[in-house]
Amino acid sequence: MANSRTLTVLLADVREAADIEGLTDRHPDATLTKWLNLVWRRLRTKLATAGMPGLTVPTTIAALGTTAPVSTEQYLEVSWPDGAVGVYGVDVLLGTKWVPLHPMSFAQRRDFQDRGSTENAPTHWIPLTLPSENTTTITAGKIALFPLATGGVNYRIWYLPVWVDITSGSNVFYGHDLWFEWAIQTMVRRVAQKDDDAQNTLAEAVMTQKDVWEEIKRSIQMMNAAEPVRRVRRDRLSRGRWG
Repeated sequence: MANSRTLTVLLADVREAADIEGLTDRHPDATLTKWLNLVWRRLRTKLATAGMPGLTVPTTIAALGTTAPVSTEQYLEVSWPDGAVGVYGVDVLLGTKWVPLHPMSFAQRRDFQDRGSTENAPTHWIPLTLPSENTTTITAGKIALFPLATGGVNYRIWYLPVWVDITSGSNVFYGHDLWFEWAIQTMVRRVAQKDDDAQNTLAEAVMTQKDVWEEIKRSIQMMNAAEPVRRVRRDRLSRGRWG
C-alpha cells in the first residue's frame, strides 16, 4: 500500500522501534533526521537497482551528435544528467518510435571497431566517466553510445535524481509500508551501533530488515512480471543494429 508519513511521525516511529523515546540528548532529532535522509537515499537507489518502476525520470529530448569525441574512436558521447545519482537507460527516437539502447560492459567497448560509421543510430550505451570532484565544483560525467552513428537522431536518458533532504517536521516522505519498515529498521541498526547495542535490538533489526527487503523484491518482481515487455524490431535487435 502506498502512503505518506511526515518527518515528525517517522521520527516517532524510529524512536519507538529503537526504544529511545525521550533520549533526545543522546539522540537529538537533528541527528536522526540526517540519518533518516541518508537511509532514504540508500533505499531509493536499492529500489531503482532492483527494478522498481517509477523512480527514474527522463531528460529533455535532445539531438544526438554525429561526431566522435576523438577522431579515431567508434562511439558518440553525451553528458551525464545534472543531479543524477545513477543512469538506468538511454532511448533513441527512430522515426516515430522510441527504442531503448542495450547496456553494455566496459569489456565490450572495442566490439564495434569493424562496423565503420554507417549506422543510423547507436545500439548500446555505457557510463564512460562518472561525475568527478574539481575543487568546489563537479565535472559532468560522460556516457558513451556505441557504435559511432551518423543518423542524427534524438535521444533521452532515464536517471535517478538526487534526493532532496526533508528537514521540516510537517513535510512528507512518500512510499509503501514496506519501504517505511525497511527504513525504520535501518535506523534502529544505526542507533544500536551508536549505543553499542545497549538495548539488544541490533540482531533483531538486521533480521527484520532482511525479511522486509525480500518482501520488497518480491513485490517489485510481481510488478515487472504483470505484463510481458515487447521489444521494438526484435529481428534487428538480435543482430545488434537498427538498420
